[in-house]
Amino acid sequence: MLASSLIVLLTTEAMSVGAEFPLAAPVHYVATARAQTPARKPLPSPTIELRKSTEALRKTLARRHPGWSPEAEAQAVSVQMVIDGLLDFEEIAKRTLPRKWESLTVMQRREFLETLQKLIERRPLDRNLSIDLDSTVAYRSESIVDDEAVVSSLVTSFKSGRPARRNVEYKLCFRNGRWRLYDVVVEGVSLVDDYRAQFTRIIKEDSFDGLLKRMKKKLGDDPAN
Repeated sequence: MLASSLIVLLTTEAMSVGAEFPLAAPVHYVATARAQTPARKPLPSPTIELRKSTEALRKTLARRHPGWSPEAEAQAVSVQMVIDGLLDFEEIAKRTLPRKWESLTVMQRREFLETLQKLIERRPLDRNLSIDLDSTVAYRSESIVDDEAVVSSLVTSFKSGRPARRNVEYKLCFRNGRWRLYDVVVEGVSLVDDYRAQFTRIIKEDSFDGLLKRMKKKLGDDPAN
């Protein structure tokens, strides 16, 4: 859900000739207690990082290919590379299991992280995503607090000739010299929160091992099937 949703929301901007992007979009830096240390070099714009990934995804998903074709296989590899470079999977994993993460063993964390990453990577092509050529996105502002940022935008799509507008926020964290995306909030609904609610319910009803089993079943990696 996360990958497919963010790809749709990202690629609509790059595919539209009339897309809006204010190069001087408002940028808000918020000082915290850590700001008592000597000032460091300002971080790069997270909005620009989103645009880079947008262009890469646009080129990759612009055409559809039969699932059996070599082109489809190459496209899947390209999508995976873009997603891997854009998303912070470890941050997503931690935020979807906030109460459970610290109690997991190293092996459990690794297994959950690898399984979650596979699920996220494969969703865009599994759902046969198409790109709406008429959609646009206007980036409104970006706010940076320490090593985290929120990019606010307005996504406009057209159905039956009528515009449908959605407020979308992209949440990113600065890791290893670049911005990485960990959540997309559409009209106040967080995709990571949705994952968290699902995972929490399954763990409560079953167990952490039960959650992993269900995730692997979706991937077809469950040896019991």
